[in-house]
Amino acid sequence: MDDKKKLIVLAVLAVVILAVGAFQFVGAGGEPPKPKEEPKKEAAEARRPSEPSLPNPQFANPLPPRDPFDPTTAVASLQRQTPQEPEPKPAPEPKPLTGKLEPLPPVMPSGLSGSLRLSPDKPAEPPAPKFVVTGVFLGEKSAAVIQDEQGNQKLVGQGEALDGDTRVVAVDRNRVVLRQRGKTVVLTVGGEAQ
Repeated sequence: MDDKKKLIVLAVLAVVILAVGAFQFVGAGGEPPKPKEEPKKEAAEARRPSEPSLPNPQFANPLPPRDPFDPTTAVASLQRQTPQEPEPKPAPEPKPLTGKLEPLPPVMPSGLSGSLRLSPDKPAEPPAPKFVVTGVFLGEKSAAVIQDEQGNQKLVGQGEALDGDTRVVAVDRNRVVLRQRGKTVVLTVGGEAQ
């Protein structure tokens, strides 16, 4: 019973679609209605004397037709569009210095006491990053959860690299031993380097 109702509904829809299509194809039986003429506009135009229309400066001037394959018209249109700039005036010649300038004595930045020593043969190393051990996993493959200065945590197994300069050497119950830039660093769980 339900299938018969569906079939009837589909047949009715098909008939409606075909009827609309035929109606459109035939042309709807007539011409479209003509718009009503407005007598007010004609009367206003008749009363207005003929004035020469001035071009509105806010609108672009009409462009002449051009041929994109003709290089002479492209160059000519570019020459017309390029505004002529006034020639720049030559800059005045600088006056020579006539007074004697004495060198300034070196000044130490404020807040520094004592002498400032720089060793040119040994470049300054950036400070080693600080890590905190937040947890350890003991077993066949021991691992540690290590947090960096930005708060990012990383699970690193024993023997794996923590970053480019740091490697986990040993993982114990309360501490983790790191090798950082050739130095041994011991971290306790929940604390910083010792």
